[in-house]
Amino acid sequence: MPKNHYVKTLVNAYIDSVVRVGLKVNEKYVLSGVKYTVISGNTSYIRSEGATVWFTQPGTYVIQVDGWIWDDEYVFTVVK
Repeated sequence: MPKNHYVKTLVNAYIDSVVRVGLKVNEKYVLSGVKYTVISGNTSYIRSEGATVWFTQPGTYVIQVDGWIWDDEYVFTVVK
């Protein structure tokens, strides 16, 4: 499976995106928006600046980005 795997599904009559991302600790990733909610993962290990997010400890983190038309959900697997 590629590092970034992109899947779209039909949910409640709108398109909802799930993006799976593999990162190393402190590696930065640009989200699709700046307003987000942490669904899963220790928030004390999450850093962000604008739409850019990074993680200071390994683990799995799930973030939902609030979109204008639909929301994107990111599942991050972070390793050392």
